[in-house]
Amino acid sequence: MKRQAIILTTIAFTLPGVGIHQASSSSVGAAQKKAATPVFSLRAGTYSSAQSVKISDATAGSTIYYTTNGTTPTTSSTRYRTAITVSQTETIRAIAVAAGYAESAQATATYTVTGSLEVYMWQLPAETGC
Repeated sequence: MKRQAIILTTIAFTLPGVGIHQASSSSVGAAQKKAATPVFSLRAGTYSSAQSVKISDATAGSTIYYTTNGTTPTTSSTRYRTAITVSQTETIRAIAVAAGYAESAQATATYTVTGSLEVYMWQLPAETGC
C-alpha cells in the first residue's frame, strides 16, 4: 500500500469594498520515503590513537555528505569518497541523498582521541657537576 500525503491550504483575505474571501486548494500525492540514515564503521567513543572511519548507506545510488566542524551537513558539504582519519577529538555528522528519496536523517558520532603520553628519563653522568 502506497502512503499518500494530502495537503490542504485555506487562505482568508479581505479586499476593500468587497468583503472577506476564502480560497482553498488541496493536492494528493505519494509521500516521499527518506533515504536510509548513514552508518559509521566505528562506534563513537574514546580512543588512544588515530582511527579510520568509513561511512556507508543502505539506499541504492545514495550520495553521502558530511562535516567534521560541528555544523549540520547539507548537499554543499564535503562529499564522502574515502575513509576519514580521526586524529584528534571531533564529531562527524552525515546525511544521505538519493534520487526519488527525501534526505536522510542525520547520523552523528563523536570520537575522542586521547593520544598517549611518552615519558623519557635521562641520567646525567656524575662528573657533570649537576
